[in-house]
Amino acid sequence: ESNEAVVELNVKRRNHAPVIVEGVLDTVSNRLAALKEDFTSTVSYKKAEMQSWFVDDRTVATKLVFSARSADSLLNVSVNATTGILYIKSVKDACGDAVVYVTAKDERGATTDLPLQASIACVNDKPVATYDTVYMAATAKTFEYDVTKLAYDVDGDELNFDLVVSAANTGYFNITLEGNTLSLEVKDGASLLDG
Repeated sequence: ESNEAVVELNVKRRNHAPVIVEGVLDTVSNRLAALKEDFTSTVSYKKAEMQSWFVDDRTVATKLVFSARSADSLLNVSVNATTGILYIKSVKDACGDAVVYVTAKDERGATTDLPLQASIACVNDKPVATYDTVYMAATAKTFEYDVTKLAYDVDGDELNFDLVVSAANTGYFNITLEGNTLSLEVKDGASLLDG
């Protein structure tokens, strides 16, 4: 046998997160589409501009709070606490496709992330030296060394090496470079010093 019961439900309105305005994703990343590695001009978005990207069911756009983060550390991002301006700066030697997330938070704490897509073209950086001196034993008559250990390219390009021989060394060594192998042969009558 069953009994009837009356149940009273109190339904409270749920806080919905801000919503990205339709069409914003189509154009919001235009300023970040053609950056070059180590770009010097800061890209910025004003607070009013970011406010136009979102709507919220309870919070007016002027009360939204914004923050930002780089998804891949290829860009340096910050939002000024006083002005609300989003600043995007380069990271040294960083290039490739990047994403910056702009987060809008309403008065009750609900958040939405808007992705800004960036494309950072790589530039041809100069090679970086890893060694500037290579030693050979004082008793050695020949010496071979892989010159690719002397430097690397931060862009990943293959390095080409040329041999430049100082006139001061011509009487003491026969020096050749074949491919990436540097060969030194001590000439007859020459001797090397320890240390």
